[in-house]
Amino acid sequence: MIDLPQRTVGRLCTGTALGLVVLLFMMAESQAWPIPGASERDAPAVSAERVRSLADQGDREAQFTLGSMYLLGNGIRQDERQAAEWFRKSAEQGNALAQTSLGAMYYLGQGVPGDHGQAAEWYRKAAEQGEASAQYNLGNLYLLGHGVEKDEAQAMQWFRKAAEQGMVLAQFNLAGGYAEGRGLPRDDREAAKWCRKAAEQGDVTAQYQLGLMYETGRGVEKDRREAISWLTSAARKGFEPAKTLLLKMGVDSSK
Repeated sequence: MIDLPQRTVGRLCTGTALGLVVLLFMMAESQAWPIPGASERDAPAVSAERVRSLADQGDREAQFTLGSMYLLGNGIRQDERQAAEWFRKSAEQGNALAQTSLGAMYYLGQGVPGDHGQAAEWYRKAAEQGEASAQYNLGNLYLLGHGVEKDEAQAMQWFRKAAEQGMVLAQFNLAGGYAEGRGLPRDDREAAKWCRKAAEQGDVTAQYQLGLMYETGRGVEKDRREAISWLTSAARKGFEPAKTLLLKMGVDSSK
C-alpha cells in the first residue's frame, strides 16, 4: 500500500506572486493600441508614445499598460519605480489588474518598499471586484499571516472564490484545505473534486495527487487504471515523483 503523503496547501505567495505579476504583465502587453501606418520595427516606440499620451490624459487602461511596459522594459526603458507609479494611478481609478499588480509589487518590494500590509490592502480592493488572481493572493496572505492576521478559514474562502472562476492554483489549494482540514472540515471527496478540476487543467502536481488518490482510494473509489492514467500524465511532463511511483507500481512511464 502506498501512503498518500500530507501535502502543504499549495505553492504559496513568494514565488507565486512573482509568477502572477509576470502573467498580468503578459496580458497587458496585448493591450497596446495599434497605430495606423507604423512599421513593425517602429511599433514599440510609437505604441509607447501613444500609450503615454493616453495615460497622461487619465485613461486607466493606458496607465496599467504603461506600468506593465515600464516593468518589462517593453518598448521603453525598464523602471520599476515608474511601473509602480503608473500602476498606482490606474489602481486608484479602480482598475483591478493594476490593483493586483501594485499589491504584488508591495509584496515583493519591487519598485516600492516591501509592505505586506499594503499588499493585502490592494489585493483586497481587486479581490472584492472579483479579480481571481487577487483573490488567490489574498488567500495566501491569510494562510501565511502576511500583512493580515493568520486565518485559514478566510484563506479558504478567498481560494474558493478564485477556484470557482477556474483558477487552477486556487483549485489545488482548496483541495489541500479539504484534504488536510485546514480552514475547512476535512472532506476527502471534496478534496478529490477540486484536485480533479486542477488536474484537468493540466496542473502537474494535481495530476500526481489525483493519481495517488485513485491508487489509495482516498476520496474516490480505488481504481488502478485511473491512477496510472493521471500519474502517467504527470510523469510525461517530467514530474519525478510520478515517475518514481509508477516504477513502484511496476509501470514504465517512458513507453
